[in-house]
Amino acid sequence: MTNQTSDDDDFGDYEVEESREWFDRVVATKGLRLALEAAMDVCADKGSTPQARANAASSIMRAAGVFDRKEGDKKRKEPHEMTGDELASEIEKLQRRERAAARRRDAGDDEGSAGNDGVFN
Repeated sequence: MTNQTSDDDDFGDYEVEESREWFDRVVATKGLRLALEAAMDVCADKGSTPQARANAASSIMRAAGVFDRKEGDKKRKEPHEMTGDELASEIEKLQRRERAAARRRDAGDDEGSAGNDGVFN
């Protein structure tokens, strides 16, 4: 007959709930960061297969909730429906877009960087 030890001997005084809390904390912090970095590395690696790059991109977009959005989920308000802060925010966004477009024009890139974002090109 063999001498068996209790499972408790292998893990000291750790409680199940304490271990689950630790696991959840590590997965939610370090695990998420590492998973995102790995997926982004695959997307950016021109040596990755197209299927691997598409799967990684899909995973990133799914995590961001892109596929969960329904048409009309984020209906834009008309200016007359906006608060003063919302109007100011929209004006600021438009000004940033215009400055970016002007920089692209000045750099001789009239079409911007559409289709050449460095991820899949």
